[in-house]
Amino acid sequence: MVLFLYRDDYYHTDTKSGREVEIKIAKNRNSPVGTVKVEFVKEFGRFVGKNGGALKRTLKTGP
Repeated sequence: MVLFLYRDDYYHTDTKSGREVEIKIAKNRNSPVGTVKVEFVKEFGRFVGKNGGALKRTLKTGP
C-alpha cells in the first residue's frame, strides 16, 4: 500500500483549509485507490473524520 499525505497549510500558511488533510491511496493491491479527506489534530498527532466524526471512504476503483 502506498499513501501520500497532503496538508495545504504546511505549504501555504495563508490557506483557509485549516486542519484538512488529503490522504491519497496511490497503490493498494486488489483494492480501490482514491482520496480520503480527513482532519489532522496536530496537538495529538491524530487523524479524525470531518467535524470530528467517523472516517468515510470515498474511493474509486481503477487507475
